[in-house]
Amino acid sequence: MKQKTSVLEMTGAGWCDIQIGNWCGFCSWVDDVPVILLEALRDAAEDYCIIPVEFDNEDCHYIILFRYSGGEILILEQTRADSHGRLEYNIVTHTGVCVLDIAEQLIFDIRHDIDRWVAWEPGVKDKESRKGYILSLCDSAEEVMKDREGESLREV
Repeated sequence: MKQKTSVLEMTGAGWCDIQIGNWCGFCSWVDDVPVILLEALRDAAEDYCIIPVEFDNEDCHYIILFRYSGGEILILEQTRADSHGRLEYNIVTHTGVCVLDIAEQLIFDIRHDIDRWVAWEPGVKDKESRKGYILSLCDSAEEVMKDREGESLREV
């Protein structure tokens, strides 16, 4: 696969950028970002459902909604907490990009930098097991995406 714009990239000590279409956000090591994103994309395509992924970047929360049917990806960012402490969100973008394309690039990004993603999770003692798990997620997500190729989503 020819590399396009990265979906997931480490930017420094404990931080990474996520880029989906025209939207960019960042995450800290608090979340196991590569695993969470791989599982969400795989599950959305496998079950034809909407999978929400929530990240807290220590500044605000945001939610990425992966919807396989129709290929939509919506991103919501926290605007504020209401008087009861409940978070309120606004839709900040409808990316207009295909779940299949995002998954393909995410898998490429993770495989390309696998050793750093293995070390992403603090305190991991068994790095080989973690590496095997992440690569198996890449494989299973890739298989589901291949099964879905040719369906009418790429025109979204």
